[in-house]
Amino acid sequence: MKPLLSLLTIIFLSITTLQAQGDRLVDSTGRFKYQYNRTIMKDVTDSRRALVTFVFINGDEQTAISYRQEVLDGSLTWLKSDKGTLKSEKLVETITANLAPKETLVWKFTFQNKPLRKDGRTAVEKAALMIINSGFEAEKIIFEEKLTNK
Repeated sequence: MKPLLSLLTIIFLSITTLQAQGDRLVDSTGRFKYQYNRTIMKDVTDSRRALVTFVFINGDEQTAISYRQEVLDGSLTWLKSDKGTLKSEKLVETITANLAPKETLVWKFTFQNKPLRKDGRTAVEKAALMIINSGFEAEKIIFEEKLTNK
């Protein structure tokens, strides 16, 4: 029974998960720098909305991060923004945090297109992650626009 339940869980997650993007960085000496993962799923309560979860695990140094989500043709609602400072501009939602060594954070938001798409899919618009280490060196990671499954 447990193998069947595990298989059904994997199939369900495969169907509902739109996109999982992540990376892990270790420096040349083998020290862990950071790890992040961004997952986009169709919202089970509203098929025209996407649920985005962003997880960041900090390494051995103080690190500042900033996540910027475009909202040109959509609306964003924060569900969980612990440890972050929110800022809303005309076309961009930003959340920023300063993380201690080995600190972890989880941010969640819903994204819905305006106007609604005729095909019933949600396009989570382009986003960017800026990572700044204790030496003020910055790294920028771009997340291209992603469409949810029908």
